[in-house]
Amino acid sequence: MTNTEKMTIQDLSVRDLQAWLNLAHATKRTSNSSQALTEATEEFHNALTDDTVDFVGAFMGADLLGCFEARIAGSRSGTTYIALDALLRPESRSIELMRSLVAAMVERARLLGEQQSDEARGLRITADASDQLWVQALKEAGFVTTHSATTMRRALKPSDKNPMVVLPPGLTFAPFNPTQEAGAQLALHNEVFGDVPGSPRWATHHWQEMLVDKPAVRHDLSTVIRSANQIVAYAHTEVWDEDEDATTHYAWIARIGVHESCRKFGLGTALINQVLSASAQAGLPYMELEVEPNNPTEPIRLYQRLRFKETSTELELELMI
Repeated sequence: MTNTEKMTIQDLSVRDLQAWLNLAHATKRTSNSSQALTEATEEFHNALTDDTVDFVGAFMGADLLGCFEARIAGSRSGTTYIALDALLRPESRSIELMRSLVAAMVERARLLGEQQSDEARGLRITADASDQLWVQALKEAGFVTTHSATTMRRALKPSDKNPMVVLPPGLTFAPFNPTQEAGAQLALHNEVFGDVPGSPRWATHHWQEMLVDKPAVRHDLSTVIRSANQIVAYAHTEVWDEDEDATTHYAWIARIGVHESCRKFGLGTALINQVLSASAQAGLPYMELEVEPNNPTEPIRLYQRLRFKETSTELELELMI
């Protein structure tokens, strides 16, 4: 009898909490700090009691090898979307077990979708591109990549001396204020990202949520470039906790954009050097950003010139059923 024939798929229950916490720790989903364990326990119980979620374990006897969530993520254009998330013990990561887990996910998601509506169903999941076996198992089941994003990092030191930022005549740096000229800034953002595949248009409430109300946004580490009374470029910086204990923080360039009429003047480089310098002076150890590899403006080349290094690539995959 093969390992996959011995594996059973069943709903998780309250008695599986400790096994799930062990799995979450083994896969680095959580740490052993008291705060992290409290948050993970709350996450576990929320998943158990949510009617829009199937929370399922893959067992070998009494051992929890892996688990997955299938969660209703909303409806759009006649399709109900179901978000999938999975964990699998490092020592159990064989292609056979992955195939079995993917098959179980797809079936549970199909049943969950049928309970919610008669619409077509789209399954969505993210995966680390370097996890080749997992990506293989997903693609063998029919999932296709719809989006990819590469994370890049640059180390920072307060003593770092970035090149003096010199702007072309008529352009000046200005402080970032999301409530000032919000409509014009929103329009610029939508125009800048209008030609980037998969980038949604923002409405006013998105701007409010992502730049006014979001605690991580650091206005003092962000900047804009103005031409006369018009904003033509911007960089939005956030600060995030590196670990569950919130002992180390790092800078994150959430968005950077340059109006089409002002490209080819080095404004992207100027923006990044400006926020790099501000973040280094603030004592942050490194800065990260995320780039779409298929962005037609090829920003990844700019970041490489500025000594950012690729750390990971995340894939978004989708299966219509």
